[in-house]
Amino acid sequence: MSERLKLEGRLSEAMREARALRLQIEGLVRGMRDNLDLYTDMAELRLDMVLEQAAQAFGAQEDLRRIVKRMKDMERDLGAPGARS
Repeated sequence: MSERLKLEGRLSEAMREARALRLQIEGLVRGMRDNLDLYTDMAELRLDMVLEQAAQAFGAQEDLRRIVKRMKDMERDLGAPGARS
């Protein structure tokens, strides 16, 4: 198998990982919004859940940033249009 095909496969896998992380982050953000209901008594807010969701979202965002950088590098190496040089 050529190096180009291997790199294209890795890029495709990275794109799937990025898509999954974006969905995960979106779900966590929606969960945080639900748990930060302004019409709930402040003493009853589930801030422990919000804190846990925020920590998970932060970790997922760091992973996503790392993958996006790797994708840009692979696109550059493949000579993809719009890739940075």
